[in-house]
Amino acid sequence: MVQAVGSRHVARELGGRTLAGAEVYATKMARRTRLFARLVDGWSENDVDALTALLRRLNESIAALRPTLLDEIGQQSHAFEETR
Repeated sequence: MVQAVGSRHVARELGGRTLAGAEVYATKMARRTRLFARLVDGWSENDVDALTALLRRLNESIAALRPTLLDEIGQQSHAFEETR
């Protein structure tokens, strides 16, 4: 758990997040970790490593293309609305 030291110090240490925000984030990450542990229960270590590598690669591709993807999604949504 994160402890308050001084608001400026805490914000810097928490990447600009507030103490309350960091606690919410930590809670969500713990819940997410438990969920994924359940999902891959029984998988081999090699399979979990492969999935992790592929998801990391997918996330990096999404991040790199995010501005373009958001524009395309917006255009597709607009085109869909026009056909209704």
